[in-house]
Amino acid sequence: MYIFYYLPSGVVALALLLLIPLVIYLGYRFGLHVVYKREAQGEGSFGGLETGLYGLVGLLLAFKFGMAAARYDARRMVMVQEANAIGTAILRTDLYPDSVRGPMRVLLSEYLEARIR
Repeated sequence: MYIFYYLPSGVVALALLLLIPLVIYLGYRFGLHVVYKREAQGEGSFGGLETGLYGLVGLLLAFKFGMAAARYDARRMVMVQEANAIGTAILRTDLYPDSVRGPMRVLLSEYLEARIR
């Protein structure tokens, strides 16, 4: 195992580049051999295995869409909370005297426009 520490990374990458397609091809040929052997013996195909794999892919897709929907809902809730906070801040400017209220409202309206953009 420690031999890979002493090899240059280019050699390891080249070895993997050559070995991975070879292993994929050998697995493909082995799979064909198994299928032909099962058909010759009169056994069925991999129905249970295929069903399980499709179920697993469906489950992964469901989790992915569920997570995306949760992120969308969380983002929407943050936007609503920020809008409420800005509205509350604008309403609270009424508590200040007229000399401070005007400039604060101008600044808050500029901030609001920047957030909308």
